[in-house]
Amino acid sequence: DTELNYLTVVSPSTTENHPPPIGAYVMAWHLDRMFVADATTLYWSKKKKPENFNSGVDNTPVSADDGQKMTGLVSMGDPASGTAFLCVMKEGSLYGLYGTEPENWELRPIAQGSGMGNASLRGWTKADDILWFWCKPCGLVKFDGVSVPSPVAVIPLASVLTPDVLAY
Repeated sequence: DTELNYLTVVSPSTTENHPPPIGAYVMAWHLDRMFVADATTLYWSKKKKPENFNSGVDNTPVSADDGQKMTGLVSMGDPASGTAFLCVMKEGSLYGLYGTEPENWELRPIAQGSGMGNASLRGWTKADDILWFWCKPCGLVKFDGVSVPSPVAVIPLASVLTPDVLAY
């Protein structure tokens, strides 16, 4: 019987080792996991296995009832110093997924209900640890992951789009 135990191979369950969920359209590598999202739900892979998802269990909704779609996922902060978090961008709000493992993750609003969100899938970039994104009501926004996201400049279009400019 002892020899038979050496011949036993532990296999995954029937819900493990699946590809990312169908319908996921944003993704980011964060803390050795692949994170993907569809319009309302955030999913994550097994550690160091970006192709292994258990989407029936390893997921969390992100304000699914607010009518906003997710528009981006960005790894922010420094894992070595313990400041890393996943920035979850929606059309009119931002959230942070804080913690190091699913057991201690906490999804917290960064800018919720303020309209301060990323307007589109292609409306953001990260450069020198600064996240820049386009917000519909406030224009270009700068977010360093520490301070409150802040608009770079707000230009009232009514003062720029005069009748003369529109008649050009």
